[in-house]
Order: sequence, then C-alpha cells, then structure tokens
Amino acid sequence: MKKIVSILLIVLTGGFFCITRPDHFTPEILLETRTPAESDSFDLANLSELIEKPLHYIGNGLEAVAFVTHDDKYVFKFFLKRQILDKLLFKPKKRWKQLFSNWGKIDTGHETLKKYEWAHEFLQDETGVLAVHAATSSLQLPFCTLIDYRGKKQKVDLNKVAFVVQKKAKIITNCMDREEFAIVNSQLRELFSDIARKGFVSKSHTFNPMNFAILEGRALMIDVGKLDFAKATDSYEIEESKLNARYMSWMKRKLELY
Repeated sequence: MKKIVSILLIVLTGGFFCITRPDHFTPEILLETRTPAESDSFDLANLSELIEKPLHYIGNGLEAVAFVTHDDKYVFKFFLKRQILDKLLFKPKKRWKQLFSNWGKIDTGHETLKKYEWAHEFLQDETGVLAVHAATSSLQLPFCTLIDYRGKKQKVDLNKVAFVVQKKAKIITNCMDREEFAIVNSQLRELFSDIARKGFVSKSHTFNPMNFAILEGRALMIDVGKLDFAKATDSYEIEESKLNARYMSWMKRKLELY
C-alpha cells in the first residue's frame, strides 16, 4: 500500500511541475490603459508608419512582451497581466509563479509602466524610450497586427492597451569583442554617470547584460524595470560607484571565460 501511495505522490508531483497550463499569447493578457485624471494625448507622429506592417515577437519577461517593427529599428513593449508560458518543460519555479500568477500581477505591471513613464520624461537619451501609452488618449489610435511566438497573427486595439515605443539597440554581449571592451566600458560608465546624476538608482544587486545595449556609439539602459527615482542628486557618486562595481564584477567573470 505504501508503495502505491508513494508512486501516486511522485506522479502527481511530476504532473504538477511538468504539465503547465498553456497560457498562450492573446490580446486579453495585455495590461489595459488607466483612465487619466484629465484628457491625455499620445504623441508619436510616425506611429501609423511604424505599424503599417505586422510587428514580430522578439521576447518576453515577467512584466512585458516585446515586438520589433518590420525595419528592425523600433521595439514595442506591451505590459502583461500574467506571464506567458510557451513551453511545457520541467520548470518548477515557473510552475509556482503560474499557480500564483494573479496575485498582485496587475499592480506590478502598472508599477513597471510608471518607470517607463519616468524614462520617457527624464531619460530619453539614456533609454531610447520615444513614447509611452499609459492612459486612455484623446487621440484615436489605430489597430496593430502582432505576430506572436507561434507565428500567429493577433489584432490589438492600441487605444485599450499600455505600451512603450523604444529604439532598438544591440545588446552589449553581441558587440563586445576583446578589442571593443575599452569602448563599451567607456560608454557604459558614461551611462551610469548620467543615470545617477539625474537622481535614479537601480534596485538590482547585479549587472544584467541583457538590460543594456549600444546604439549609434552610445550605451542605453533598455530595461528600466529595476530603476527607482531617488530625487536627491547630491550623493549621485554613491549610486554611480555601485553601478560601476556591479558591471566590473560581471566583466571580471566574463573575462575569466576567455
């Protein structure tokens, strides 16, 4: 009897972790715009031109899913109510997140969206953020066609969802040959200084290279989800030093691999 019970427990546990609910991409999982206190306007003159052709999926995290324009120059980030799970793999951590996916997820999405609003207002040159659609706009926006990770077309009403338009840049790990280290180092140090001087701090304790990219000779912070607005700028050197230390710690590990 004990053997049968043990086998059943193993089967049930394995099923819980291995068989994830297929939460495929649909417009319904995208975060809606908030209602503004007063009429708001979304300002991006060439929006219709950018979405004239379908946008193609390039990746997603816990808070957002990203699509690239047909000319490969701009990225549209849409914020998520819940995580996209596209593969049925043995991922216990993802399974637990899926189980509790509705707990505070919408608040998390709005919190991340707010940070992109800060980036648009204060850090456009440092992040490449061109426009943010967070609140219902007085301007009627068009529909947009998205090609999801399965290659399926999805129609999205841009009036109803929150999104960010950002310049597409090259992730630093893709442009850091040994001879380019010095150049990229200089560009990143300049970026860290600019961010800190404007009163922002990073809540991340490590350097994530996927959050940084190079565009036209300048380093950008393309994921601002860990940024916070500290307001006080008189001690910016402390934050600048922390950003540099995290980067150098990552760089040291990277160089050891060569």
